[in-house]
Amino acid sequence: MSDSVSVSGSAAWRLCAKGAGEGLKSKRMVYQLVPASIEDEAWLERLRRDVYQELFTATFGSWDETRHARQFGECLNRGGISIIEVDGARVGMIQLFDQSDAVEVGEIQIQPSHQNQEIGSRVLKDTIAQVHGQRRKVLLLSL
Repeated sequence: MSDSVSVSGSAAWRLCAKGAGEGLKSKRMVYQLVPASIEDEAWLERLRRDVYQELFTATFGSWDETRHARQFGECLNRGGISIIEVDGARVGMIQLFDQSDAVEVGEIQIQPSHQNQEIGSRVLKDTIAQVHGQRRKVLLLSL
């Protein structure tokens, strides 16, 4: 997991998202992309389970622990993972791969309790803007 791509170039980016019940008002949040390490493995496994369990159960009829373990291992082995922190709390992950002319987005996962707050959208939009500013392409990985 040490081959993380530094897209931001700085420690934190600003994120504006609507808070619950605030209508047009916006709540300022700061997010950081923190390169994942081996110590983050258990947290990342729990995140993946929280994000995908309901979808997999609805799609396949049940949760498949073997499939989950295999796909989680493949994700870890590819590396390039950064933890998304908002206001100091871990809320998700993004997996980025640096190429000479592009940055590939492997995965993005946001904790269900933090979804629908435009966090994932903001991280992706900022990543795209930064990469385009470097005159490179953004590729979305589809497995």
